[in-house]
Amino acid sequence: MKNEKKKYTPEFKMEAVKLITEQGYKTTEAARNLGIHPSLLNRWKSQMVSEGKSAFPGKGRLTPEKEELQKLRKENQRLMMERDILKKAAAEAGWTNQSASLKGRSPTDGGNNNRPYLGCTFV
Repeated sequence: MKNEKKKYTPEFKMEAVKLITEQGYKTTEAARNLGIHPSLLNRWKSQMVSEGKSAFPGKGRLTPEKEELQKLRKENQRLMMERDILKKAAAEAGWTNQSASLKGRSPTDGGNNNRPYLGCTFV
């Protein structure tokens, strides 16, 4: 017969932890009454202490912090791909950082002077 891993609901885990934190049961006594190993109950307790109510998100669910981190990583990856596409397009078009500068680009004099165009005029 296969040894299948038992799955416990988040509610069960929270109630089990409350037995030792709020009702004063010893870990070994509570574990024996619930039919679980004391180390498992201790692990649940440490998760509750460190993560609070989001300690047991359930199968397939992430804690809010991990969910945000995953979202930000996806966005970062997308932005890096967009940047790489733009870099390739700029290289194919022959654009360089120097040619995109503002030097000599005044619309009033046709770009014939050597001073940078700042986009404003002085009165």
